[in-house]
Amino acid sequence: MALIVIGPVTDIVSRGIAGGIQAIFAFSPAIAGFAMGALWPVFIVFGLHWGFLPIIMNNYSVLGYDYISPATFGANFGIAAACLAVFLKTRNKDMKLVSGSASISALIGGVTEPGIYGVLMKNRKIFIGMCIVNGISGIIAAVAGCIRTAQVPVNLLTIPALFAMAGPAIVVSITFSFVIVFLLTYFFIYKDEV
Repeated sequence: MALIVIGPVTDIVSRGIAGGIQAIFAFSPAIAGFAMGALWPVFIVFGLHWGFLPIIMNNYSVLGYDYISPATFGANFGIAAACLAVFLKTRNKDMKLVSGSASISALIGGVTEPGIYGVLMKNRKIFIGMCIVNGISGIIAAVAGCIRTAQVPVNLLTIPALFAMAGPAIVVSITFSFVIVFLLTYFFIYKDEV
């Protein structure tokens, strides 16, 4: 069932979304940047983010760079920040274990699925707040014209490479996402449940 129905349907939907975002980038980078940043965690939840890979690879071969993916860089750091805030605030041992490891996974490895599924899907307010901030981060990257010239992982260790490709605006974008999501989650959204 998964191979015959779900896989092809997901592929068609993800390619449609990717094509739509590409068209919006031509019309308004700010709108497209917000959409990419805000919806990236949602795309990950449904596996739709893979639909952007063919377009990104085509951009590398035709243009020599990609202008779509930098709008999503802040999302990785927003997810990491939300998980870190939960880790520092919670007194629940299980949540502390999950959120701490998910934060490290996102910050050091660029792997955000543990944070999304293990922490953020359990608290819709954090997820929505993070998506909105990530959208603003995406606007910063898109309007500044940030580009990506190579497939480099997006994490704390690769910030120098991201800076070399996309310039200082990408550092502003990811820092904005990390700091605002952390403060929003820690001080306003997350209520600890023991």
